[in-house]
Amino acid sequence: MAHLLDATFICLFSFLILSCFRSSNSFDADATNLQEQVQQLRGNYETSIKTKFLGTENDMRRSCSEIKSAYPEIDSGMYWIDPDGQEVGDDPIEVHCDMSSGITSILHDSEAYVEVDNCFDPGCYSRDIHYSASDRQITKLIELSNECQQYFKYDCIEAPFEFDGQQVSWWDDRHGDQQHFWSGKHTSGHTCDCGINGNCLDSAGKCNCDSKLSSPQSDEGIITDKSILPIKRLHFGHTSTGSGGHTLGRFQCSGETANEIVNEMASSCADLRALGHSSSGFYLVQGAEIVETVYCDFSKLQSEEGFETWMGYADLKPEPTHSGMPTSCADLRGIGHTSFFSGFYPIMGEKLVEMVYCEFPISPDKEVLEEWMGYADLKPEPTFAGLPRSCEDLLGIGHTTFSSGFYPILGETFVEMVYCNFDTSPNSTIDFQIDLGVIDVKSNSTFFYGQRTTPYVPTAGPDQKIPFDAPPHSPLNFNVLNIGSGWDALFDHFQAPVKGRYFFSVSGIATCRTATLTCKCTASLRKKTTAGLDPSTVGSAMGEVDMERRDKTSTDSETFSIQATLDLNKGDKIWLEVDLLTSSPIANLYDDLRHFTHFTAILLQEDIIDSLELYL
Repeated sequence: MAHLLDATFICLFSFLILSCFRSSNSFDADATNLQEQVQQLRGNYETSIKTKFLGTENDMRRSCSEIKSAYPEIDSGMYWIDPDGQEVGDDPIEVHCDMSSGITSILHDSEAYVEVDNCFDPGCYSRDIHYSASDRQITKLIELSNECQQYFKYDCIEAPFEFDGQQVSWWDDRHGDQQHFWSGKHTSGHTCDCGINGNCLDSAGKCNCDSKLSSPQSDEGIITDKSILPIKRLHFGHTSTGSGGHTLGRFQCSGETANEIVNEMASSCADLRALGHSSSGFYLVQGAEIVETVYCDFSKLQSEEGFETWMGYADLKPEPTHSGMPTSCADLRGIGHTSFFSGFYPIMGEKLVEMVYCEFPISPDKEVLEEWMGYADLKPEPTFAGLPRSCEDLLGIGHTTFSSGFYPILGETFVEMVYCNFDTSPNSTIDFQIDLGVIDVKSNSTFFYGQRTTPYVPTAGPDQKIPFDAPPHSPLNFNVLNIGSGWDALFDHFQAPVKGRYFFSVSGIATCRTATLTCKCTASLRKKTTAGLDPSTVGSAMGEVDMERRDKTSTDSETFSIQATLDLNKGDKIWLEVDLLTSSPIANLYDDLRHFTHFTAILLQEDIIDSLELYL
């Protein structure tokens, strides 16, 4: 501590010299002021040497008011305090303590009279105020104190605060905001002490200096709004035709906010800090109706996010009046359950464990509401994990006699439905599992319905795929579907998105477009199972129809249809193909806006085992 005081004295001494030379206009006047301030500082330093070991170094108080309360007979002087708590936050600070009143005064570098430079523009002169304490320690002291204030005086000759309705002088508060009042708490606008009391030289004025008289005038007052103090910077202007000078008092705080709550339970982290707590952690505080738990981060300022975090209600349980296994909600309250734990509870019934709803009232004089909900299904430790394939697997997962009923399980290929009778065992002669059927479970719904709106006129030759309208390529045809994205419009084929059983249907009208006696074409439904081959590769015929006109007496048009139910692997391709014989005149597929040509594909059953192979 002694080294800290010596270093502090040297720093303050050097800082004072620099400050005096910077702010003075006359070297002789500065020398006189410097000598007086050095003597004052030396006296303060000697006083601090006598008082720095107040109590012990582990007995560091947070304000002069706390020192006065602990040591009523101590003299006024310089003392070390630690507003943000001992051994946390910033280092302790040295302040002046008035032990007659418990006022804490923080020193700064602009306490003596300082003459303002001559200039014209608003705020053309400015001076930063440097305090002998960090902003954090100042803020902590403000939080601990009932009242804070700072004296201000301005001597002026034709140097107003306000000129032609414009503010030419102001001060910056600790938040960096401009303020134009020079006394009291009048933060709403420009005023001085005489304006508040109505005794300015100009009865309609707000400050004496605003009168712009050529004779010396002054305004002085005590600023008392602790929410924005202390003054961090002074700005003055319009002194070119006159003169001005300022005197700024020390920043002073008094009283203890702890005195306001000493007879009450703390209701916030701010109250706890005022009472002297400085260790961050969980605390109980008095809420609006009940005790609550909060987390206080005393490393932060009260205004900082995270200073107080609400954790929940504190469940203060009464002394238990019941022990053992509970058989009712009354027993549960006797164990210690309170209104915070109203809800569902298992209790021991006459034969089995039962489930009840308990509503615990706040008042212990009121009866507990108990509503019977049913028997509690107490499951044993599981012996099976994974996708169940039988009732025995379900039994291993934890289903019990209360859970007998219908269950889906994984069969050899599809999901199946079974009835499980958990009242018996797998080895019983009574049916333990009854198979009921297959459940239609699909991981990917697949429906395709395509149409044509124009005739399809092929050229002579084999293997010509028939294109169909499919979203999003059919803006004028709202009947087509491609759910599951099975139809590939780029290659004019359907590709199975999953392994399973599919149904396909194709129909249309073939017509001759020649005057010769005969014409012929062949339509076939084709399948290709090798997913990696070129899409144009010829596939296997799944169904085929021939359309032929032999003479002029037969009809010019002939309908056709093909249906097929196929087991496909994922990636298999299906399409409709027209094969025109080069030796015969060409027939075409007729169509118009009435849509005669249709292609339908539906996923009937999915091989769910194949889809779940990653989970098995």
